Amino acid sequence: MAPVRFALVSAFLILFASSARAQPTAAFEDAAIHAVQFIDKSEGWAVGDEGVVWHSIDSGATWERQKTGTRASLRSVHFLTPYTGWAVGRVDMPNGGPSVGVMLRTADGGLRWDEVGLNVLPGLHVVRFFDEKNGVVCGDGSDAFPSGLFITQDGGHTWKPVPGARVPGWQAADFANAQAGVVGGSWSHLGTLKSGTFAHADLDPLGGRTIHGVKFGAAKVFAVGDGGAVLTSNDGGQKWGSVNLGLSPETLANCDFQCVATAGAHVWVAGRPGSFVLHSGDNGQSWDVQKTGLMCPINGVTFLDESTGFIVGELGSIAGTTDGGKTWKVQRLGGQHAAALFLHARGRNVPLETVALVGANEGYFCTAISMMCADPATADPRKASEPARLRQAMRQAGGVTGETLWSFPVPAHAERLAPRDLMASWDRAHGGKANEQLLRQTVLAIRMWQPEVIVTDVVATDANPADMLVLFAAKEAFTKAADPNAFPEQIRELGLQPWAPKKLYAISPEDPTAPVKVDATAFNSGLADSPRDYAENAIRVVGEESDVVGRRCFKLVAHRLQNAEVQANLMDGIALARGGAARRDANEMADPTMLAERQQAVQTRRNLEGLAAATNKEFGGEKAVAALASELARMPDDIAAL
Repeated sequence: MAPVRFALVSAFLILFASSARAQPTAAFEDAAIHAVQFIDKSEGWAVGDEGVVWHSIDSGATWERQKTGTRASLRSVHFLTPYTGWAVGRVDMPNGGPSVGVMLRTADGGLRWDEVGLNVLPGLHVVRFFDEKNGVVCGDGSDAFPSGLFITQDGGHTWKPVPGARVPGWQAADFANAQAGVVGGSWSHLGTLKSGTFAHADLDPLGGRTIHGVKFGAAKVFAVGDGGAVLTSNDGGQKWGSVNLGLSPETLANCDFQCVATAGAHVWVAGRPGSFVLHSGDNGQSWDVQKTGLMCPINGVTFLDESTGFIVGELGSIAGTTDGGKTWKVQRLGGQHAAALFLHARGRNVPLETVALVGANEGYFCTAISMMCADPATADPRKASEPARLRQAMRQAGGVTGETLWSFPVPAHAERLAPRDLMASWDRAHGGKANEQLLRQTVLAIRMWQPEVIVTDVVATDANPADMLVLFAAKEAFTKAADPNAFPEQIRELGLQPWAPKKLYAISPEDPTAPVKVDATAFNSGLADSPRDYAENAIRVVGEESDVVGRRCFKLVAHRLQNAEVQANLMDGIALARGGAARRDANEMADPTMLAERQQAVQTRRNLEGLAAATNKEFGGEKAVAALASELARMPDDIAAL
């Protein structure tokens, strides 16, 4: 019975740790913004990560944060009147648990936001009300709520699930009226919602691409998604066809569209990278490129009429236009670019304890990119939430954001294929040019996020094949991102600029010759914790396969910096001021007495872990547990629980 009892205790401690662990201080200023709505030309709201709600009463000239009391990633906002509004979002649970939906409501224009509901719905991405009583929300599909769609007829007090088959999750929705709507989502799903009944749409296969935005226009419905996808429907969303954007295949290979807006016969499409917006003035017949001056992804767009519009995106960016998008004026920015870019094959590879040290402690903006994703054709539908998990984990660990690319799916049976065979499996989807596309996406990430330091996957002879491919791509992209002749469409057509990072590191197995070594178990006064403990909840959010490690080594792979070979820290030699373009302001100094107490608690935890892990022949298991219990009682709850 002892092993069973120990397993139960361990499971309890993990669950208790998740709730007891104090959350890191929120960095509201650089939190990504996902959606924006203006009720008229003066007043609007924008919502995003860390539970942020930004409010403007002067057409976006200034924005003030409204307190919400949540750290959820808010994905949608909808106001019926200047006073009554809703915002919805998601929180992803650790260890592969299902997402949890968050619903906020205000009756006074956002002076007070109240969380409503019992957190029984899955993660939510869209909210829309048609009057004070009738509304709809949609988000992740789940075993309990397969369709991911819910309607209310009592103002949101109760929500009725819409019957339907299991879907991975909905990312977008729009409605012509209370009886007719279109929803789009993960893994090429599009459908209609009519009079409370859901039906799948008829469309050509999209190769697993996600639909991120849908919008009713004057004469048709528009849907946009990954891989430069722009689709239209003339029958309310039942049948769809592709739009010719007039862009070259090379240009479209860089584009992942996140959002769409319409006004009359005008249509605007935006996404990743955020350096441009596509505009059509004739219901999608012809298109022109509008430069924004932003680099990082745009997540949301809205237009009040043919002239006045707003875009929102990563790093807390908001920009507005009064001439239909010909020119854009930045209204707020929480930062301009990343200081460190973590490029990895999968999200579970990101060294989140190092992100805590570099991001939360030192203040450098850290972005992570998972170059590969789950295979929509074979993966469990729950894997569709991996992009949201990486984003949340990066924020919890002290980073800025996390992205997951769609174009390199890895089926479970292909995990251990040789690099050449893995690349061949992608060639079929990329016209025999998968290697070129992997390099293009890596160069794009560098030019878009403009990092000073890049960290990539493991240098080892027995490394995972996917890790090896990303390492090779990162090494080549380190040089090519600075060359204007490499992937020139990114510069000429999309408005990006060449970029020359200073250093490229790769994670290394334990190696005494590695120049940079991180002891993740050592107490850090800036974190008031060890980096490992600070990031532990974030690591659990990424997934059950992620490892909590006590030590990291990093090898220098390439550099453009004098004396880089002897620098002992990732960010040594990087001149970025606190509160500047890629670094947060200094943390407030904690009380010395509190720091001393927490330092002692962290050291005690290390000692206890050693005791628990060791085979103790002198004491029996019961006595060892008793010794642990006496020490746990003297520790802060959050550390004791871990």
